[in-house]
Amino acid sequence: MNKNDHDLFDIMKKYCLNKKNISTILKKHHIQFEKNIVGEISEQNACKKINKNKRAILKRDVLFWMYYIFQYGSGVYDMIGKNKYSAEMKEKTKIIQDIKLNKSILKQYKLKYSDIESDLLYSKKISIHTLFIILQINQINFIYYTDHIIYVNKTHENLKTMYIYHNKKDDIYEEREKIDIETLMENRLKIDILAKPLRAISHYKAGDIKDICKKLNIEIMKNSTKSFTKKVLYEKIVQKIN
Repeated sequence: MNKNDHDLFDIMKKYCLNKKNISTILKKHHIQFEKNIVGEISEQNACKKINKNKRAILKRDVLFWMYYIFQYGSGVYDMIGKNKYSAEMKEKTKIIQDIKLNKSILKQYKLKYSDIESDLLYSKKISIHTLFIILQINQINFIYYTDHIIYVNKTHENLKTMYIYHNKKDDIYEEREKIDIETLMENRLKIDILAKPLRAISHYKAGDIKDICKKLNIEIMKNSTKSFTKKVLYEKIVQKIN
């Protein structure tokens, strides 16, 4: 190779899309790609990691894919590539078959098989109740909380637990880890039934309703001398947690 060939080669190297040149271009134009995006660029808003301790899902069948990644890992999810619909329906069909064999779990939590099946097959996004049943079938503990309520189900004797925070204001779900349950319960209503956060008003005494109001930072007093009625306070609680 003569000197002219070397000069030409050096010039061409400046325009090759190698790793070094791509990095230089991105820095020059202030372009940054988040390393932890799960899936393809066209789905960057569908599922991305906020940090190593939580994953936020912004659209599509958010809860289903949260479960899928939790159960099989992000590596398996990445390998699906563009065939996500096929993988989704295959997994949902498997889940339905598993639920058929374990219908007693549905009765235990007062949920109907037809509702769960319909949700899996026809809804664009499965509900939190369907996710819960999927986790139960797979013996995965579940902790779900919003800014005002918390549901804790740790019926399985293992450390495999899925933590979901639901930002209801923006309707965004996040998977989280290493949360302090006791701290969360200080200013949240602990519910016993995920499908029915509050029992009928007749179940509570007036004092119980006021205690819930205090925990949720709901004003109890109508004026300086008189408190709101039990019914009004109950309605305030319903509005707060929904």
